[in-house]
Amino acid sequence: MRWKSARRAATVAAAATVMLGASMGTAMADAVTHIWDNYDHQVGSARFWTNGDNLTAYDGYPDGKAVVAFLGVNGRLYQSWALNGSGTSHTSYLDFPEGLKVDLQVCTGIWNPRTILDCSHHVSGTT
Repeated sequence: MRWKSARRAATVAAAATVMLGASMGTAMADAVTHIWDNYDHQVGSARFWTNGDNLTAYDGYPDGKAVVAFLGVNGRLYQSWALNGSGTSHTSYLDFPEGLKVDLQVCTGIWNPRTILDCSHHVSGTT
């Protein structure tokens, strides 16, 4: 089911959570973002976890669409697709040097053929 172009604009809530690294005293920042449809349903979310460099996509609504988390780091784009329906998630286990800026975005889409439908704003964090 494709949204009409007037409904394609999603209302987005984005937040970046900052944590202080206790053991080394270095600042680290997780990044979290959400995507909503026009009816105030949270259809998906993405999170980059600095402790372990994990990228998680969560599908939060039974709309027949997949949810994909995109993470930009040093000019490369990483993806994590939640494909198994509402209430499911997928985590990609990555590994980066400390202190790199990351750019996180969550989108709804179709896996085959790969089509991106709607996306949240970008939020930033660090590894």
